[in-house]
Amino acid sequence: MPESVRDAVLQRVDRLTNEQRDALAMAAVAGRDFDVTTIGAEAVASLPAGGLVVDQGEGRLAFRHSLIRDALYEAIPWGRRRAMHRAVAKRLEATSAAPHAIATHWITAGDSTAGRTWLIKAARASHDVCAYRDAAAQLSGALDLWPAETDIDGRLEVLEMLARCAELGGPATLAVRALTEAIELLETSADRRRYAEAQRRLAASLEAQGAWDRAVTVRQLAAGAFAVAGEPAQAAVERLTAAARLRSAASFKAALELIAIGKGEAEAAGRKDLELRLLALEGNVMARAGGGDDGVSIVRTALADALARGDFGTAAEAYQRLADSLEHVGDFRGARAAYVEAADFCRANGAASMGDVCLACLTMVLRQGGDWDHACDLCREVLESSSSNLHAQAVAHGVLGSIMFHRGRLQQARSELHNSNVIARRIGLAAMEIDSETHLARLAAAGGRMEEARERCLRVIRRWGLTDRERHYSITNLRWIASFAVDAADTEMLRAATAALTTIESQPDEEAHAAANLALGEGLMTEGDAAAAVARFEQALAILADLELPLDRAEIELRAAAAYMLTADRQTAGARYRSAYRSAIRLGARPLANRIAEEVAKLGEKVEQRLGRLAAAGVGRGGLSPRELEVTRLVASGLSSREVATTLSLSPRTVEMHVHRILSKLDCRTRVDITRRAAELGLLRT
Repeated sequence: MPESVRDAVLQRVDRLTNEQRDALAMAAVAGRDFDVTTIGAEAVASLPAGGLVVDQGEGRLAFRHSLIRDALYEAIPWGRRRAMHRAVAKRLEATSAAPHAIATHWITAGDSTAGRTWLIKAARASHDVCAYRDAAAQLSGALDLWPAETDIDGRLEVLEMLARCAELGGPATLAVRALTEAIELLETSADRRRYAEAQRRLAASLEAQGAWDRAVTVRQLAAGAFAVAGEPAQAAVERLTAAARLRSAASFKAALELIAIGKGEAEAAGRKDLELRLLALEGNVMARAGGGDDGVSIVRTALADALARGDFGTAAEAYQRLADSLEHVGDFRGARAAYVEAADFCRANGAASMGDVCLACLTMVLRQGGDWDHACDLCREVLESSSSNLHAQAVAHGVLGSIMFHRGRLQQARSELHNSNVIARRIGLAAMEIDSETHLARLAAAGGRMEEARERCLRVIRRWGLTDRERHYSITNLRWIASFAVDAADTEMLRAATAALTTIESQPDEEAHAAANLALGEGLMTEGDAAAAVARFEQALAILADLELPLDRAEIELRAAAAYMLTADRQTAGARYRSAYRSAIRLGARPLANRIAEEVAKLGEKVEQRLGRLAAAGVGRGGLSPRELEVTRLVASGLSSREVATTLSLSPRTVEMHVHRILSKLDCRTRVDITRRAAELGLLRT
């Protein structure tokens, strides 16, 4: 406080009577503004005139300025100040004042027991009006005042209440802290159900923080405690939840171990619904882990039983498991039909969120199969849905971003892929962590940021190493990383990607077998054995002939064509280039098509003869036509559309049409972006 203000206030107070000074001191203890009853009628009557304290009406008074109150309060000796707070607290108790205000005065008076009691009352009042953050702060304050090793039952009750408020109003870290201490107090308690419930709540709070590994461990502790408490159904629920999480993290062996225990507990509890949910999850995990048709058959059994029982909630979950299983065993047509049926069934039976997950997963099948327009439409539908959960959003953002990348819309792709990556890491969805990270690496490579691309690729390999041989989403990404490693001259990365693919290949999987052959072929290319590499590439393409994976095939054909050129087999190389180019055009993968055309041109081949007139027209021009390149250079020089029109003897409307196409082809939003991107591509050099 400024000394001049403090001195001025105290000098004025010194001229007052003792009764007036005492009244002002009591008012200062009461606060900046206060109720008349807080300090009593006698003190109010003794307050001096002159404007230090003003009447606000309706029985409330206030200091004219907070500095006046502060000066008076600081001048009160500490012992007297505490006694006055005690007096105010007692007056407030008698007038049924707000509990928090009473607690504040008791605490300042030095009575931690009374202060703690009133903070708990204040928290209950805050909780009743849904002011959960206020309640959590008040309960935290009460716990800070709690003497060690006293009233353990009371402290436990407050900890559980604090956790509940933090769960409802945040932050999750406070719920974790409260429940962790509550569990410590319950360790020796005979009430194992209460202990199990605390563990269950702790797991949920950890999941809210994204601490998935610890959450799985805690759920297993909760399951064990429920089992000891004689509640096998609740134990089975916890094991089901933990196993589903392990499935998402691609920890298949651990998931199956939990499912086996949970099935026994569900049977002991007579809970057929839980048995079927665990059975469906078991089959799905088996399918993901390489169990093939055996896993699919188990899921079908669970689905049929759920439908026969009229248990539509369990059936909705099993439907999604079936579609996912078909996808992971490579039956993409079956998966596509099953996802559509599952989504319709879920939405018709009150499981809209699960229906969104089905549609999101369907987009991945559509992407792999080359139906990109349909995939993008469904991605947007999922992202606009009010019922879509984080799992569905991670997949939809990732698939949409990857397709945008392949179609050359790099700025939009980066945003979608970033969103997917953040959500996937938050919920521990390993497959989408791997897929989004790989496509972010592709983006970096496309922009010439090779070191960033390399770091992202290594991150993918490390993340895959933490899974139990995650197969489906990893295969195509590890395949691309193997090719990128060759282009980046990184033999260690190539070895790591090849090792991962050959490990996956040890289980029956045609897609993995094709990708492993590609990786082995890339290794042969680095050793200078182009002929042996060609054999590996052709083996990969032969396997893919029966699989609907057009982008994978086109990218492998491009690598094969380059190998054929090194063996001097230009005719077969030309056929592979041509096939890859046509696939890229059908997909709308313009950057890939342009890359193929430019690679053919660099090899001294006639692009028009090998790939057609359209391909030849875009070579060296970033896919732009000759006229679009002219317009690009003039726009980059700063000319307006009208000035460009005059220069090229075109109408302004025609120029605007060209600019629109240029924006689309170069993935730009503004004319400034056109200049930047054209410079990056070397299009401004004449």
